[in-house]
Amino acid sequence: MIHVVDDERDLRELFAEMLEAAGLRARTFPGAAEALAAARAEEPDCVLSDIRMPGLDGFAFFRAYRERFPRRATPFLFLTSLEDDAHQVAGLELGADDYLTKPVRPAVLVARVRHALTRARRAAPAAFAGDLSRMNVMRVLRFCESRGLTGELRVETDGRRVELGLVSGELVDADLEKLDSVFSASSGTFSIFVTPVDFGELADAALPSAPAPAPVEKPMGQLSGVRLDDRRLFQIQTELTMLPSPAITTIVVLDGRTVHKKSTPADPTLPRAALEDAIARQHQDIEQTLRRRSMPELPAITDRAHDDPAAASPAAPVQAIPVAADLSRLLDEGYDHLRERRYPEALASWESALSLDPGNKTLRLNLEILRKKMESQT
Repeated sequence: MIHVVDDERDLRELFAEMLEAAGLRARTFPGAAEALAAARAEEPDCVLSDIRMPGLDGFAFFRAYRERFPRRATPFLFLTSLEDDAHQVAGLELGADDYLTKPVRPAVLVARVRHALTRARRAAPAAFAGDLSRMNVMRVLRFCESRGLTGELRVETDGRRVELGLVSGELVDADLEKLDSVFSASSGTFSIFVTPVDFGELADAALPSAPAPAPVEKPMGQLSGVRLDDRRLFQIQTELTMLPSPAITTIVVLDGRTVHKKSTPADPTLPRAALEDAIARQHQDIEQTLRRRSMPELPAITDRAHDDPAAASPAAPVQAIPVAADLSRLLDEGYDHLRERRYPEALASWESALSLDPGNKTLRLNLEILRKKMESQT
């Protein structure tokens, strides 16, 4: 479960929809206090938090979470419309796993969250947790070196967390500078996480009773768009999902809102080709049903059929690919301009995209945020 914390209702719901459209589960909270209370009963798999919030801001929320749940290794990502590098540095130095600047491209948000989840799963539960007042960091590092451990040493002191990567007992080069910040720590805690051994290279020699190795590469999913009239562009995405259990999951999104979801149990140990065939069949079934305007979960589709009986015919033409391709190109151009801080160009690209898909909720919010950025600079 992903906990999304943002005091702006439209934004937190939008982020949750982005995650759920990718097969992830999300729960939203209007503030840090509500999220902390919920975290007592349910440990989140990942937390997305805005920085500027009334009451506890994102940084204070992060510190409070770590203090209340010191043994948890929950990935924490900051979401903010701020572009000040100082805020980004501050968030990362606190120990957050990542930092995203709004507006966030849906694919980027999902990719960052999945990366954080994968990283968290790769680390085994803490092999040992100790008190820095009884053993300093250097003694802990010497122990890791003598045992040749590969994994991570996490040090929490003075309300911040520092993660030090270990390979065969030695600190990774990229983390050497971090050591200075905790070298003299005399209070706080340390946790040693050991990376599980990957036996994939020995799979051919495994005994028959050994568990079958998991697929090395995830099967390719499918993504398409179907425009039924001048106003409705449905995005269809099908892929293999692993949570809460392996399944082939199809999501249909309209105006940034998930309007249909279908999950079929799947065996992830099947050959990749077999899984991709199953994904293609389910995707095509949903796509054909949508084109026939007969999916009961999508009542908006039937409204036009009542007004125009001919529109309900399976042979009715579908306008989809050219418009979807133009829309995708304009969205990508807008993000490229935004990344390079060419705001007028980004505005022009996104306004053109909105003319193709006027009901796109994500795009409207992106434009609103962009216009505020431009106004603050004038």
